[in-house]
Order: sequence, then C-alpha cells, then structure tokens
Amino acid sequence: LWGLDVNPCNRNEFVTVGDDYTVRVWNKTDRCQVRMAKLDCMARAVCYSPDGNYIAVGCGGDVDGKDNEGPVGGFKILQDEDLAVAAEGRDSRQWISSIKYSSDGKVLAVGSRDHKIYFYDPEDGYRLTNQFKKATSAISHFDFSNDASFLRINDVDKNLHFADVTTGMKIPA
Repeated sequence: LWGLDVNPCNRNEFVTVGDDYTVRVWNKTDRCQVRMAKLDCMARAVCYSPDGNYIAVGCGGDVDGKDNEGPVGGFKILQDEDLAVAAEGRDSRQWISSIKYSSDGKVLAVGSRDHKIYFYDPEDGYRLTNQFKKATSAISHFDFSNDASFLRINDVDKNLHFADVTTGMKIPA
C-alpha cells in the first residue's frame, strides 16, 4: 500500500493504490473491498475529487532501483462508481509521488520524482496549465492553501517550498 484517500462525500469509503497494479475502494464500516480495477502500472499516489465522483491515480513506482513498466509519470482519472478511466495524461517521465485536487476542484496538482509539480485544469480536459520547477529534490508532499492560490511543498531532502498555483512561480519567503 502506498496511496490512500477518504471519499469526501462518503466517509465510509476510502481508496488505496500500491505496487500490486490495482486501485481498490473499501468500505470501512463493513471492512471489505467494494470495487477493484487493475492498472497497467504501479501506483504510489491517489486522491478523490472534492465531489467524490472521480479518483486521481499517480502512476509509477520503483522496486529494487528500477522503474516499473507502464505509463510511469502519468496519471489516470477514474470514475468512482465503476473505476472506468475518464481521462489520463503524462508529462513527467518519473513516477508520481503525490497527487491532489484543490478544494474547489479547479486544479489537479501532480508531484513527481523529477522535482516538479504539474498543474492541470480538470474543467478543460485535464490540460496542463503550468509547472513548479524549483524543488531541489523529488517531491514528497504538498498541500493547497484554503483558497487554492498557493502550494506548500516538501521534497525528499526535507526542504520547504512555496509556489503560486496560477503561475507555478516559487515564492521565496
């Protein structure tokens, strides 16, 4: 297990992904799996859209120092009800370590091992809008500000960065 997120509209369900090439939706009350789909890659990051209708999956992984096959560095948007692929994209060539929607659902941010965060517009077919390129090492975590204007970013070297979501520019202080 690498990625986990709770459905924001149904707190009894959560989703997981991992090195087993699957995405699984679970019911925490009944303690059972309710849906599962096979992927064409490992997955290390997952999140629900704010309305709970979609699941974003970050593709790729690393086992024994080798990237796995499949669309490493890509992402897939799955419909929650049947886990069918609704959209996908790929701009990085290294695996995705973190993926999140803004609270208003207008931005999907995808953090990669290539030291970048890619920003996509879900309302425009997940078109790439800009990138944050100033991390000093691979992205480990990030969070949106309450108004989704800014991002707080951690990299694997434990550095803290701040970025403007609309421009992708680093905020120095």
